[in-house]
Amino acid sequence: MLFINVKTMKYPATLEDLYSTYPEVSFPLALNNESLIGTDFEIVEKTKQAKAEPGFLLKESAPVKENGRYKQSWSLTELPKEEINLDFARILRKEEIDTIAESLRKKIATPGAMQALIYMNKLSEALAFRKAPGASYPLLQAEVGITALDIGAVSDAVIAAHETWVKAAAQIEGVRLQAKRSVDLAKTLKEITMAGSLDWPSV
Repeated sequence: MLFINVKTMKYPATLEDLYSTYPEVSFPLALNNESLIGTDFEIVEKTKQAKAEPGFLLKESAPVKENGRYKQSWSLTELPKEEINLDFARILRKEEIDTIAESLRKKIATPGAMQALIYMNKLSEALAFRKAPGASYPLLQAEVGITALDIGAVSDAVIAAHETWVKAAAQIEGVRLQAKRSVDLAKTLKEITMAGSLDWPSV
């Protein structure tokens, strides 16, 4: 699910941006624009990606608002003829790098948008538990006797799991960005092909 912060116009905004901006708000698992009323966030509806054409660079543009809702938009930028071959080689190589990074991320994440929302809410409860242990935390309570024997230990386990995930995700992201930087600096097709051949973290 894609979001935009309509106050800062940050796009794409994330669930973490939403939750950290409104830590006291309990959002439903199935988010929609109605549940975001009163916040600075709106959902950006996905649209079909425009078709790339030879000699043009396809890029996602800023979302456009139509009939009161934000939607993805795409643009094609014509490339100088002398840059076409190298630029398309860079695009293809970067797509390969992103594909590798995504395959590694999938190894450390449970698939499913709703499951991701549950994890985010569970982490929110775990962090809140440290400040106010006497409040109600249904997602943490559901794990008592399974993950750990008491809700405090469950909270610690949830936070520890998140920290482990962040560490692994950061390693993947570091290599991904370094690889794509190498592609940008490459001057020939051979250098582009070799760029990004880095040691990816084992996850």
